[in-house]
Amino acid sequence: MQFYQICKKIRFLIGFFCFCLSFSIGASRSDAKLIESDSILMQVLENNQYVTAFYIEARVSIFDPEAFFPLDEKSEQNFVPYEISEKSFNQRIVFIRDEFLALETIDDEENTLHIYTKEIGGRHFSHNFTRDRVFTDEDVMLPDIIFYTKHATLMKAGLYEMGIAPMDVKIEHERYNDVYQLGQDDENIKVDPDGFKILEINRQIQILGRYYPLNIKFLNWDSVSKRIPQRTQMYINNRLFKEINISHLKFRGITAKRNRFIRKYRKFLPPKPSFSLETNYSR
Repeated sequence: MQFYQICKKIRFLIGFFCFCLSFSIGASRSDAKLIESDSILMQVLENNQYVTAFYIEARVSIFDPEAFFPLDEKSEQNFVPYEISEKSFNQRIVFIRDEFLALETIDDEENTLHIYTKEIGGRHFSHNFTRDRVFTDEDVMLPDIIFYTKHATLMKAGLYEMGIAPMDVKIEHERYNDVYQLGQDDENIKVDPDGFKILEINRQIQILGRYYPLNIKFLNWDSVSKRIPQRTQMYINNRLFKEINISHLKFRGITAKRNRFIRKYRKFLPPKPSFSLETNYSR
């Protein structure tokens, strides 16, 4: 009889613990309400309205996604990747919203590997400095740069270029929290419903004739504006292959950084550029 009462008490305690756990999980979920995709995108723009200009220094680490398994085999996302240190690089980035963008890619010895500029109207210039290491625009671009604009049309155009059509919206449950998913199941962005930060980009990329899922995670938001992710991780088929870590972030003195970049690379830039050192860029 005593043994039966002990078992009964144990069952009660287990049931009570499970009830408390389910309550805490339910309480931790965001109270997200289903709203139109355009409304969510406008909230994203409003959330980033104070990100008008910045200067970033970042370390970009490159990993081998096939160090342990062929890319077309299933694998867990938590295994330790193998960094290809000779492929990793550093970047300096100057950004003025909807007006100017410059990306300077350098190696550990401060040798310039690549430069990229973009101006008002979408005009851009890309130049590799060595034949041994050729960069594409996508290799050097910050994937979240399209969300720092005043214009919804520009943000949508950037999403469409990545193959994401953000018309469809639904609520997804992830890690006991609700998030908005805009787009299809394999090509979408995921948005925090509380602060409307972009949490993930998911798309398809083609490698050697086959399509693989590309997952981009934005983590560790800066302590000043709460808008810039300090760490960006990119996965191909659940394999980490690229990680961007911001080591230095400034929101002031950006015009001087822009002018310094133009003076340094003036002879490489196209003749008669549409911008000049005397231009006063508004915020």
